[in-house]
Amino acid sequence: MAPNVRDYTDLVEFLYDFFAFRKQNNPQWSFRSWALNMGFKSHANFISFLNGKRKLTKNMESKLQQYFTFSEIDFAHFNELCAWSRFAYDNPFISKKIKGLALVDEDNKQFEIQCSRHSFSPLITLLGEILRTSKTTLNIEEMSSLLVPDIAHEQLEVALERLIDLGLAKKLDNLSYLYTQSGRDVVMKKECLNLKNSFALNLAANNQRPPELADHYFVKQAQFRLPFSKFQEFETRLTSTIKDIVTDMWTIDDEIVYDLVFSMQPIAMPHAQLNSSVHQV
Repeated sequence: MAPNVRDYTDLVEFLYDFFAFRKQNNPQWSFRSWALNMGFKSHANFISFLNGKRKLTKNMESKLQQYFTFSEIDFAHFNELCAWSRFAYDNPFISKKIKGLALVDEDNKQFEIQCSRHSFSPLITLLGEILRTSKTTLNIEEMSSLLVPDIAHEQLEVALERLIDLGLAKKLDNLSYLYTQSGRDVVMKKECLNLKNSFALNLAANNQRPPELADHYFVKQAQFRLPFSKFQEFETRLTSTIKDIVTDMWTIDDEIVYDLVFSMQPIAMPHAQLNSSVHQV
């Protein structure tokens, strides 16, 4: 699913990340030719759009929708899309950037956790990524099949409480969790949890933050849906690597918890190094 091109704030941030990612991984890629192909008459015309001084025409909007359409993109390209579909806005009190969860060796299915200055909980990242890439409703069987039985339930409880206690708490009031009789398998119950309304914190075009979230590290993201057939492929990759991910997972303190905004963790193309800074064209 393409970004909502009428939500210009989200789209501009999406494009900034896209440009930085493209340029870094393909020096021959041309920002100018891409902008012209999108229907902008000049490079300056496009910059005016990025600066909020010009809006998309119907033609530009149509081309953007075609360019970011999901139906014709294979799973490898979905990884690439995910890598720059998260947008970070710095809280005045928090300047750290999380580079996130990167798939660095597709053949060997090895994941590595990268973060800019601190360790953080891979499990929180993992749960968020599963939720973000799932169908709108993810049932108990699907969720539990993604989790390793021997993860201590105390650790899962901490992770889930952190998710709920963040600024996203008001957005996650339909999310609850249960433990099986063994006390070690976790299942999550989502009752009609709508991803767009719950995880994408869409702002008005003037970038004003809701007052109740003013003190939180804030994330916006374009809305991509992963078809269930692709979700199953994603699930297969995850299940073979989760034990490695969660082995050394607990270094969370009160400050860094604000960095653990799970919806921004990228899955990059194999061997691609994602530039964590935005606004680099």
